[in-house]
Amino acid sequence: MSGFADHCVVCNQDFPFSLPLCQTCRKPACESCAVRMRGGTFCCKPCAHAFFFGGQDDVEDETDLGRLEDGE
Repeated sequence: MSGFADHCVVCNQDFPFSLPLCQTCRKPACESCAVRMRGGTFCCKPCAHAFFFGGQDDVEDETDLGRLEDGE
């Protein structure tokens, strides 16, 4: 019977134990690849930045921004 095992999405290495999950995208990252920021664990710097500072997820281009400003 096999136990928990994970695959790091950054270095593509397999581990015989469960890895911490990125708080933004929920992908596993090993101890040497994980990015730590303000007590959180992330798979990369863009995920860490998006978690704490947000982004333009809802507005994909300027036409969407115009619709939001017009109240559509």
